[in-house]
Amino acid sequence: MHDENENRHFTMLCHANHLPVVKSWFDKLGIHESKYSLNISIFQYSIWAQDAYVALKDELNNPIICEGVHFPRYDDATIADDISMQTNNSAMQSYLFFQGGNILEVGEYVLVGKDYIVENLGRAFLETEERVIASFEKLFGKKVLPIGRQSVIPEDHRAFLGGGYYQPIFHIDMYITPTGKLTGEGKEIVLVGSPKLGRDAVGENSKLTDYDVYFDEVADQLSRFFEVKRLPILPSFIKYYTKAPQTDERYYYLSYNNALVENYEDRSNVYLPSFSQDVEVYLNDSSIITYEGTLAKRSALDKKAKEVWESLGFVVHQMDGLEDLAIGWGSVHCITKTLVRTNKSGDA
Repeated sequence: MHDENENRHFTMLCHANHLPVVKSWFDKLGIHESKYSLNISIFQYSIWAQDAYVALKDELNNPIICEGVHFPRYDDATIADDISMQTNNSAMQSYLFFQGGNILEVGEYVLVGKDYIVENLGRAFLETEERVIASFEKLFGKKVLPIGRQSVIPEDHRAFLGGGYYQPIFHIDMYITPTGKLTGEGKEIVLVGSPKLGRDAVGENSKLTDYDVYFDEVADQLSRFFEVKRLPILPSFIKYYTKAPQTDERYYYLSYNNALVENYEDRSNVYLPSFSQDVEVYLNDSSIITYEGTLAKRSALDKKAKEVWESLGFVVHQMDGLEDLAIGWGSVHCITKTLVRTNKSGDA
């Protein structure tokens, strides 16, 4: 049997006392120690590996971990430094503000969410949107496409959406996925999330608060450069006790765009979250007051997303239940970072 791990090398960052546990994960999977490196940190960082930096290459094709000008979450700004000191990756800091989840590479283009174009606007030497985009193009060495609308999404709409100002969700990797697949005309296929398809998959009518229009705008914008296909994304809601009688509630998305894509010469893989496995746990959790999931609906949603990816020629690997990540406003792509690519891929 072909060993699907042979082309991968895993770089793990953890505390010293976690080394035996992390090593045991690879042992259980039968992955040889030559296929991974364990790097040590003393800092407190989040699970969201995608955001504190972007992976670049220099003129000699050497890997660079590039940090933005400012990243205040936990000690995440230390990640690039710790990894560069223990691997062959170099570290550098950019003058630009960005987060990795809001940046996606698609062939000869780089997509940058409009929110972080605006976030840089007005700084020294970045007085105009054109200058901000030019600075991103210089950093990435590719044409930059800002993804988002020209006017701010109304505040009463944003209460149901994903926290973006010019984009429906605060990171574009939650609703846009480059596939690395080309049409017969040579246009790359890009998947864009559709709340309507999510509702259709679970047999529900669309809600006014789904605000499909903002996702449709993104699909229209990208269709000028790419072949756009739609993928179900389901707006969801949960309310729970934090410490009785205090409660918290949030709107979130079950996203199959936030996935890991691999394209090799002989196969294409996609690693998708699944949400049907979590239903029983959430329904029996006494701290949860309101939960919208049912096994039948979550299973139908998982099935529809799998079908879309399979229609593009991907072997679909559905992962264990990951609704906890979705409630935390992320998923599979958010917790991983591709540092080096040696084969064609649709990922950034």
